[in-house]
Amino acid sequence: MRFRIPVAMGLALVLVTSACGSDAAPETTAAPETTAAPETTAATETTAATETTAATETTAATVECQEMDSITMAQAVMPPKFAMLTPSMTLELGFFEEFCIDAEVISFQKGINSLLAMQAGEVEVAIPPAASLMNAIGQGSPIIGWFAPASRLPQLILATQEINSCEDLEGKTVATGGPGDLVHHLMGTYLATCGLDIDTDVEVFVGSAADYGPQMAQGVAQASALHVDDKMVIEQSQGIELKVLADAAEILPDYAYQATASTLASVEQNRDAYVRAAAAMLKTNRWMKDPANREEMLDVATTVSGRDRAILEFAYDRYVEKFPGTCAEAFPPASFTFTMELQMEQENLEQPLTMDQVFDTSICDEAEALLK
Repeated sequence: MRFRIPVAMGLALVLVTSACGSDAAPETTAAPETTAAPETTAATETTAATETTAATETTAATVECQEMDSITMAQAVMPPKFAMLTPSMTLELGFFEEFCIDAEVISFQKGINSLLAMQAGEVEVAIPPAASLMNAIGQGSPIIGWFAPASRLPQLILATQEINSCEDLEGKTVATGGPGDLVHHLMGTYLATCGLDIDTDVEVFVGSAADYGPQMAQGVAQASALHVDDKMVIEQSQGIELKVLADAAEILPDYAYQATASTLASVEQNRDAYVRAAAAMLKTNRWMKDPANREEMLDVATTVSGRDRAILEFAYDRYVEKFPGTCAEAFPPASFTFTMELQMEQENLEQPLTMDQVFDTSICDEAEALLK
């Protein structure tokens, strides 16, 4: 069971923009290089009991192997937020090993940094925002997506106690990362549902996602969009109560959230291993979504994330069904089109892309076949 947490990296690579996890504002420069942090205590060894229980899941693997294939996978944020749990849960449950994958999951402060690390050849697999993947490919980066551990947005529109509706935000302040940022787009789209314009009818506090909770606690801002598990984290740390006004997955149902990505050369060389890695993660998503596994899922997620069980229970009830359990759910064509066209509208892409330029969906199809 291996987790590493590089705090920051210095990479002279193509820059891409979007938001994922703590990426409230678009990434513009890479941080100075530092040494990797020690392995986190949140990543404890999988116990034999956990492995045995996980193996009782109804989807059987059909993989036999003579040796393990090693893969280093970079995700955003450690401990992972609820919507980012799939790789770590797959590792903890032993499903990577079941599919002959010796996986190492490392984490960065921002999802965009995982993509930069993969482009630099420091990891084989990155899990960036899907929009960042599109933008990098549009700028000529020879990379491709091949799975989506989480395909739908995990944010909630949260507000302070005096706000009861969208209309109540008129004249108030919302916290975002500024124009071009996912949270800004989400808030603008939400405000439009009640006839408000983010440019004229509200004030905008521009900052990073880490600032939104404290700013709402201090009365500087009255609303923002944050991950589903951030609600209770903020409430516990800031001593306030927040209201849920809306679910981002309902406001932007066709926004593609995450993707696994590798270089074209790596996919050519390691295709079979990536098929099996995708199968392992797909099995994890199905296992997490099964109501029969709810209590065990929360037990394992508590170990993986290090968060209070109550926070995970709230997030589970709000998000677990949104994890893709099929390739059709992982790669909806409408999500690709919507997200790609939004990147063009925001001038992150100069030319439209096709689905095949961004995703090799056949890897997921072959992975799904292993689970039947």
